[in-house]
Amino acid sequence: MTHRALNSFDILLEIFDKISTHTFPHRRERRTLARSARVCRSFSEPALRVLWRTLDSLSPARRLLITLEIFNNIPPRYQNTTEEGFSALLVLPPEIPQQAWARFQQYASYVRTVRGVVEQSKSLNWIALASRIGNQPLFPCLQSITLDMCGTSCTKMLCFMAPSIDSLTIYAESCDDQSLETFLDAISIISPNAVWTLATASPSLFHRVEFSRFSALCKVEVAFSSHAPDLFEKLSRLDYLNDLAITHGDGMVPQIGKGCFAALQTIEILVHTEGPLPELLTDFSFPRLQSAHIAIGGPSDISANRRQWDATEHPLMELLEPLLALRGMRELKITTTTYLCISRTFPATSVPSPHCERLLELRWLDIDVDDVELCRKAAEFIKGIFPGEEDLKDGKIRDAGWKMCFGAEQSERYGWSTSCLMSGRSQRLSDAVARRDGELRTRIPPRAHKSTGSTSTPDVLPFRSSRDGCSAQETASTYSYLWHGGEDDSSLGLLSEIGVV
Repeated sequence: MTHRALNSFDILLEIFDKISTHTFPHRRERRTLARSARVCRSFSEPALRVLWRTLDSLSPARRLLITLEIFNNIPPRYQNTTEEGFSALLVLPPEIPQQAWARFQQYASYVRTVRGVVEQSKSLNWIALASRIGNQPLFPCLQSITLDMCGTSCTKMLCFMAPSIDSLTIYAESCDDQSLETFLDAISIISPNAVWTLATASPSLFHRVEFSRFSALCKVEVAFSSHAPDLFEKLSRLDYLNDLAITHGDGMVPQIGKGCFAALQTIEILVHTEGPLPELLTDFSFPRLQSAHIAIGGPSDISANRRQWDATEHPLMELLEPLLALRGMRELKITTTTYLCISRTFPATSVPSPHCERLLELRWLDIDVDDVELCRKAAEFIKGIFPGEEDLKDGKIRDAGWKMCFGAEQSERYGWSTSCLMSGRSQRLSDAVARRDGELRTRIPPRAHKSTGSTSTPDVLPFRSSRDGCSAQETASTYSYLWHGGEDDSSLGLLSEIGVV
């Protein structure tokens, strides 16, 4: 069998790919690639391909256009002005020089991913440029981008779409409904292979916009609200939806419908004691679910939290039975924004074996889910490990955390292949918990115990959305050292100089 011999370009591309891995700090990687592009013509193109392949924001491309005198260098204080005011500041040349435009197109063709959020309010210069060049794709080989659209003209953001797009995330908090419908229709034509994510705090969006427009959705981040009680029923009809993140909105809805999430593989829920968790887990089926993260919010007072859970109609462990029974279930994680107070055990009915390949995690506790009896013992243990009201009188337990690991004796007894570690987020293990009698005993692994400071209740989601991790404001500075010349301007130079020898 013959193999194609690698030429020098392929070899250099492989080398620069290795440099681009995160072995070194991010800035050092970029600096190395930029310097390599200036060594000689042979190094220039492969180094530039890797350097431009993934951008944290569009700032590097915008600065290149300023260098090529296609954009004006508008001061930052004018970046957030109105569209009319910005248009007055942005004066494109009457005719874009062919050589300068060809230079930009060369760099733009290398871009595959823009990791930062591209905000419509800060993209007016790109929209104007796209209009000037006949609405061609600005980045013709782009594969992944996140757009934050607003107002009545979100269709203007189509200038960032390309036939090669396969991953698209849309934030549509204040986007006009009709404009959004037009945008989604255009996506299905321009980028027919795109699977996309929608993040919105307004679930009524799924009522205002024709639901068929969401047929290609693969992930939804949405706040549940009493104004959209049939939200779950609608979402269960989406054939490609495999990731669902839900936060609890306002009000309590007793009836949320019934359905089957046929393709769903991952679900994340932030729920309070009065939230829709019982109905969601009992009235909907998840045949392909592999991972569930249930974050429980509640009052920071332990006794108040315990009373609320005691008053719920469905015991929490009973609600988890359908998830435990799933054959493909790999991970079930329960975390709390305050304290998880479970005061009931598994119901008397048997829990079918889910045949998980991995372990089940219940509030930092790894349990072999094939061992039904052990699951029951764990439920009893979780019930007993949280302090009762009598333990709160001296105030010693409120900020107490707890950690646990099972030694070789328990591992051998219950058939575990490895010891399991339970780690807390608080300062110390309560003496009351350490003294607790029972078959499962606790101890603190000295090297595992770590103080984490405050135990106050967070006001934000415990799970992190993609937008939280890569905002344009946070990532724009990543390139400042390079595109401004930075601390080593003599070796890096301007973008227009990279590749010219």
